[in-house]
Amino acid sequence: AGAALNRAALGQMGPAGDGRATVALARNVGLADLQDDALTEAVAYLTHIAVRDALRASSPHEAWRRLFRPDDVVAVKLSCLAPQFSPSVGVMAAIVQGLGVAGVPPEHIIFYDKDPGQIDPFHLFAPLPSAVLL
Repeated sequence: AGAALNRAALGQMGPAGDGRATVALARNVGLADLQDDALTEAVAYLTHIAVRDALRASSPHEAWRRLFRPDDVVAVKLSCLAPQFSPSVGVMAAIVQGLGVAGVPPEHIIFYDKDPGQIDPFHLFAPLPSAVLL
């Protein structure tokens, strides 16, 4: 999992303060051996760690709260051109969890793609709260 945040996203919170993008990478060598719920949970965890590290926050909760407010409406552009390029359910779950920590209600979270026919709703959205919009 990884997180890349540019100056606009970091504002004055950026670690370097010089306008350069910040990149954080979280790895787990055992990830390839995991399946189903264990894989989703591990990828979500790594996503939270990457966001925390990108903001140099003391916790993932602090990082998500720096980025979003409860009155935000968040749209996430997916790229579902081919199964190997589809987003990870774990990353999507981490985004929903992180936005929830920041107080963004599920009905203010929208996942979309240019071609909705490319999205496999059962595979991608089954583990997400029903109020999240597609």
